[in-house]
Amino acid sequence: MKLTNIIAEQYEQVNQKEQDRICAQTPGVVTLLSTFEEYIAKIALAPFRSIEHDYPLLEEKFENLSYTQKDITELSILFKNYSEKKEKERMGVFLSALINVHYKKMQAKKEIEKTEEKIFPEKSIKRDEEEDYLLIFSEHKDAPLYVGMKNAGASIHIEGNVKYGVGMNMESGLIHIHGSSGIYTGLNMTGGSIIVDENANEFLGTQMQGGEILICGNAESGIGLDMKNGKIIINGTYNTVISRVKAFVYHNGRSILEIEEDNLRKKEEE
Repeated sequence: MKLTNIIAEQYEQVNQKEQDRICAQTPGVVTLLSTFEEYIAKIALAPFRSIEHDYPLLEEKFENLSYTQKDITELSILFKNYSEKKEKERMGVFLSALINVHYKKMQAKKEIEKTEEKIFPEKSIKRDEEEDYLLIFSEHKDAPLYVGMKNAGASIHIEGNVKYGVGMNMESGLIHIHGSSGIYTGLNMTGGSIIVDENANEFLGTQMQGGEILICGNAESGIGLDMKNGKIIINGTYNTVISRVKAFVYHNGRSILEIEEDNLRKKEEE
C-alpha cells in the first residue's frame, strides 16, 4: 500500500473517531448531520436550485427540530469532513438557518418568561446561560460560503476563515470573524455589525444598505460596489474604493473622502 493511501486511511479513521465522540456527547448533532446529508442528496437531484430558494425551506424544517447552541458548534467542526463543492456551497446556508431559527426561538422564550414574571412575580424562573454562537472552521481545508446569511440578531463568532458572501442579507446582530473573509463580505446587508480580525477580499460591502463593517487588516479592490448606506472601517491598507461611496468608507477614523480632499488641498498648496 502506498504511503499516501496509508496516511489517508489513518486520517479517515481519526475523523471517524472524532465524529463518533462528538455524536455520543451531543446527540442532537446526529440529527443535524443526517438532515444535512438529506439536504445535499436533494441538491444533487436539482443542482441549479438557488440558496435563496433553499433558505426558507431549511428554516421551516428546523422549526420542528430540537438542538442546542453546542450542537451547532460541534456540527461546524464536523463539517471539515465534507469537501465537495456542493457541500461547501450549502454548508454556510445550512448553519445560518440553524442559528436564525434557534435565536428566534430563544427570543420568543424570553418574551414568554418576561410575561410569566409579571403575572407571577413570586415565581423564580431559571434562565439558560446566554451564549454567543460559535462556529469553528480553523481545521477546514476549504472555507464555507454564505456563513451568517440573513442573520436576524444573533452574535456569531467564527474561528478560522470564511469564503464568499459572509453576512449576506444580514439584518442585525454581530458576526465576528477571527480570521479573514472572502469576496462579497456583507453583500446586501441592511443592519448589524461584521468584524474581520484579519483581511477582507474583493468587493467588500457590495450593495450594502446599512450596518457597519470593521476590517482590522487590509481590504482588496472594489470596496463599496453599489453601496447605498452604512459604514465600512478599514484599519490596514486598502485598494480601490468606488468613488461615490467614499463618504461611507473610513480609514483610521477618517472618511476616505476627507482624506483625499486633504491630500488634494496639500498638493495645491505646494
